[in-house]
Parts: sequence; structure tokens; C-alpha cells
Amino acid sequence: MKASTTRLFCVLLCFLCSIGTFAQSGITVIGTVIDETETPLPGANVIVVKNKKMVRGTTTNIDGKFKLTVLFEENDEREISISYVGSKAKTIKLTKENIMKPFNVQLFPDDEMLEEVTIVEDGYARLPRKDMVGAFTTVKADDIMMPAYQSIDQMLQGKIAGMSVVNTSARVGSSPKITIRGTSTILGNTSPLWVVDGVIQEDPLSIDISAALTSDMKELIGNQISWLNPQDIDNITVLKDASATAIYGSKASNGVIVITTKKGTPGRISVNYNTNVSARQRPTYELYDFMNSYERIQFSKEAYEAGVRYQSEPLPQIYTYEGLMAMFNKRIISEEEFSSYLQRLETVNTDWFELLTRNAVSNNHNLSVSGGTDKYTYNASVGYQINNGYEVGNSNDQITTRLSINSNINDKFSFNAQLNGSIRNSDGYAGVNPYNYAMNTSRAIPAYNIDGSPAYYSKYYTYQYNTLLGGHNQYSYNVFNEMENSYSKNQGTAFNASVNISYKILSWLTYQGTASMAISSNKSESFNGEKSASVEQLYRGFPYGSEKAGSDKYNAALMPYGGVLQQANSQTVSYSTSHRLAFSKEFNENHRLNAMLGMEIRSSKGSSEGNTVWGYVPERGEILVSPTLPENFKPIGSD
Repeated sequence: MKASTTRLFCVLLCFLCSIGTFAQSGITVIGTVIDETETPLPGANVIVVKNKKMVRGTTTNIDGKFKLTVLFEENDEREISISYVGSKAKTIKLTKENIMKPFNVQLFPDDEMLEEVTIVEDGYARLPRKDMVGAFTTVKADDIMMPAYQSIDQMLQGKIAGMSVVNTSARVGSSPKITIRGTSTILGNTSPLWVVDGVIQEDPLSIDISAALTSDMKELIGNQISWLNPQDIDNITVLKDASATAIYGSKASNGVIVITTKKGTPGRISVNYNTNVSARQRPTYELYDFMNSYERIQFSKEAYEAGVRYQSEPLPQIYTYEGLMAMFNKRIISEEEFSSYLQRLETVNTDWFELLTRNAVSNNHNLSVSGGTDKYTYNASVGYQINNGYEVGNSNDQITTRLSINSNINDKFSFNAQLNGSIRNSDGYAGVNPYNYAMNTSRAIPAYNIDGSPAYYSKYYTYQYNTLLGGHNQYSYNVFNEMENSYSKNQGTAFNASVNISYKILSWLTYQGTASMAISSNKSESFNGEKSASVEQLYRGFPYGSEKAGSDKYNAALMPYGGVLQQANSQTVSYSTSHRLAFSKEFNENHRLNAMLGMEIRSSKGSSEGNTVWGYVPERGEILVSPTLPENFKPIGSD
């Protein structure tokens, strides 16, 4: 009896184990996915969904077949979802009746998705992707949108193969340098051509950047699309090779970036408001492998003791190791004073990033209204952006407006009209770059003296009208003094209007016309005050207020008092009109011929004016102090 009971227990145990094994191994589901012509679809996605969550999935093989294991219970609510690019997805509920049978799933084209995926705009025409020639890349603006950036050119960084986007300045308001497939010229312009809704964008007027003042102004002017709000962009197509010159001519030799803006959609009124706030952490020394003040002084000691030659004799001063050694060797300070000053240089560890940069907080606001009917649609938007840069005092703000109206009057005639406007303000410095200063200045140099006053360290320079001293003139420099006594700012305004019409003459022949007008202007201003080191080096030749009227140095100064204000105003007015006949005809459903015949007339007129105000003193009621008169001007050391 005991043996029979044992055998029965073993049989039951084996039966339970077999049930558990079957439950864990699940049921294998097989099937085939075909398209509307019953052609197998390789690469179709097949996933099992439970409670709207993906459980497991696979893809079809080259024959359109799939196989996956499903853990299925009788009361389970599981579904199998099949999808393929350009086709409408299909969902099938799993039941105990169908789960054991092969699935034969047929997917049909999704016309809206196909149009979105395959249509490409090159600025002149909308063509199926398979009809495009040459190298190109298309991206949706929503896929590259980054709240931390203000302009679309910065957002393209790292998004397009073959396109290099390099930020040439840490200041907000400046434009990056873009090259497509390398540099095409050594001396010429390497910037790509920008096209917005079929209209070529003109380059901003260039200004003379031979002086440090105007180079700071140029950084803030922006580029061809600085007026465009990224929130208004629908998609971007980059034409990369020489085939683009067949459309745009030699201007496309550096590549073409085609931007298509958003249009209205039929339906009830849609009001959208979006805002974002982004913060970028200030740079810190933890991000770089820089020497601290102790390491910098030890390096100077080793170089000095090794007998390294200096380009010029070190200036006696307490702010550098070489300067302290010069003071000690000349018996200007005692050994105890030398040790005290040296100890401070070794331990001061000035955090220039903390003093000259900040955590940059920026925010964007955009309000858009769209709607319409089957015949008329509209899209209007207003945007406001304010960006603060890393550098203390560097900021940029912009207001943009846009109105787009589309009309399909009948099956043959349609038109689109657009109005765009923007006002852009940028602020920075002239002759001083706080971020670069923090990156390149020794931490052993103190920003302030022990008593809290600003620390001015000395440097050599050459004043062109005092050749007697040669390169041994000395000036005192403090970065905070330069920032306080200089500024650079720019205001840019832009207005654009364009009209596009299309008339279908025949089913295979369409007339397309475009007319546009654009007005842009920039007002730039750059200033260096009388107390700045740059004015001392270029126009005075001695420290501010150190010479009396009538002295030799005073008479050799171009400008004994007052600063330099440089202003530049530019305006560009452009018109363009183009007329095209687009031919597209299919033959025997297997062949299609696309051709275009067109002409374009473009006119651009630019004007600019600049002036330099000598002796400008804004802190004393914006007065002008007269420079040295020619009859009183007497250079030192010249014949």
C-alpha cells in the first residue's frame, strides 16, 4: 500500500511539473504581414500589448513572417499590434480561438503619413523623396528643438551628417560658423545659402572689423535667419552637394539650407501657448585641468631658477612671481615682504569664473493661433525670447511676429501670403572678453588687494607717438575696470513679406509664382571709456589723469581725455520675383518625368554709414572733450 501511494504521488508531481512548464513556456504565435498588393513586408514591427503596455515584440523577416512566444491565460486581455512605416497600424485581440492559428495581416497605406515621409521641399518644388537627386537630409524642427538655444542654426549642431556647426563665441546673440561638407574656399565666404519658404535670405551687411571695437559689434549682428523664431519652423532640408547649384546657381556652392515654416490646418480655432525656462551652469575650474595658484607659482619658480629667458624684462610688481623677484633683486622690498607677498600669491587661488561668469537663465514664450476651413487656413504667432549669457552683462532679447494665410480657391488655383517681423537687441562688451579672460588668466593674480581695492597689474605696451620709450611703456590693467568702462550693443529689425501662387494649367503642368520683399536694419554701438586700458594704449600714452596740460606726454596724446564711441548703421532692402512652370507626368505607371522651367529676378540694395566720436564722456552728461589740436600735437622721439 505504501509503495502504491508513493507511485501515485510521483505521477501527480510529474503532472504538476508538466503543467508549470507549459505555462512558463507559453504559446508560439506565428504569422505573415503583407501590403495592399499582397507583397511580404520585411521589417514590420510586431508587438504584444497588455493593458496598453508593450510586453514583448519582434520584426518580420525578409519573407514578411514573424514568430514570438506569448504567455497567455484564458482571461487575459492581450493584443498583438502590427505596424510599418507609411502604413496604417493594425491591432488584433488575442483569444483562445485565434491564438493557435497563423495570422495573415494585410496593411494598407496611410496617405497622410506617406505624404509626410516622402515629400521633400528644395525651395522651389515639393518632390517625392525618390525623385530627389543629390545628397540631402530632411529633419523636422520638433525633433531638434532645444530650449537652451535661441536660433535654429545652433540647434542643428550634431544633427546633420556632413554639416559642421562651430560656436565661435561664448556670447549669446552671436552666430555660429556653419560649413557643409568641408571648406570650399580659403579666402571667400564659406557660409551656406539660407532659403525660407522659397525666398533666398540676404547676408547682413559687413562692417570693418579692423579695430577691436568693431569686431565686438560684428559678433552681435547675427546672420541671415536671426529674425526667424524656431517655433515657427516646420521642417528643414539641407542640400549638400553640387546638384543644388542647378537650382540656385553659384550661391549654392557652400550648400543650401531650406526652411519651411508652419501653415494653418483646417478646423476650429486652435490657440497654443508654450513657455520654457532653461538654465546653464557657469563654467568651473573642475571642468578644466588648470593650475591653481600654488602650482602656477611653483612653475614660475622652476622656470626662473632654470634660467629661462623672458621676452622682456619682468616688471617690478607684487602680482606676479617674476615681478616680486625683480622688486627683491632691486632692493625695493625686503626678504620678509617678499615672503609675505609670495605666500599670498600661492594661496589667493582667484576664481575668475566665479567673478566673471554666472549661471545663465533664459526663457522663451510663444503664442500661436491657427485654424480655418477647407478653402482658407491661417497661422499667426507672437514670440518673445530673452537669453542671458555666461558672461556677466551679456544678454539678448527678441520679439517676433508672424502671419501666414493659405487659400485653395478652387482645384486649380491656390495662394499663400506671409508677413514676418522681428526686433532683436544684444548687449556685450568692447575690447574685453570676460569668458576668455577667465580661461586664460593665472589664478595667482589677485582680483582685489588686501584692503578690498581693485588690483591693477602692470604690462608693457608701445604707444605709436612715443617712440622714445619704445616697448617699455607701462599700463595698469584690471578686468573689472575694463568691463565698467566699455560696452557694445546692437539692435536689429527685420520685416519680410512674401506671396506664393500656384495655378494648375493641366493635370501635369503647373504654374508657380513667388514675390517677396525684405527690409532689415542694424544699429550698432561700441564704446571704450577714458579710464580703459585700450584708450590709454591707442590714443593717450599715459595713465588717466597722470599728466598736466602742456607736458611732453600730454602734447603727444591724440586724446588726453574722453573715450571713443563708434557707431554703425546699415540697412538692406531686397526684392525678388520668380516664375516657374513645373512639369510632372507619368507614363505607363512605371515612368515619371519631372521638369521645371523658370526665371528669377532679384534686387538687393544695401547702405551703411559709420562714425567715430572722439572724446566722448557719457558719465559727465555725454559731453565731448576736444582731442589735441594739430598745432599742439607733438610726438615724442620722431623727427
